[in-house]
Amino acid sequence: MGEAPNWRAEACEKRRQREREIDVERRWQRVMDRDGEGAPEWLKEAALRKKAMQTKDSDVPPWMKEVKLINKELARKITEADQSGKTDARNAEAGQSAL
Repeated sequence: MGEAPNWRAEACEKRRQREREIDVERRWQRVMDRDGEGAPEWLKEAALRKKAMQTKDSDVPPWMKEVKLINKELARKITEADQSGKTDARNAEAGQSAL
């Protein structure tokens, strides 16, 4: 018999992960609300960039955000496939030139 799934541990882990994500977002929001005041320079710059992106995206409808996210993921997958294809082609060329 297979081992019974430990659903309680999985649920606790998911809850902890969700709490961490919420905590990170709250911290970012706090830094953005203060315009990076009192934060290290790198964090201030990142917070201001994120705040600018947030205000720019506020005019975009939710469905358009989803389309952009899907397209971004698709572009990443295409790039990865293209890179692996180039690697396979190089390996094939190296194998043929060795003959």
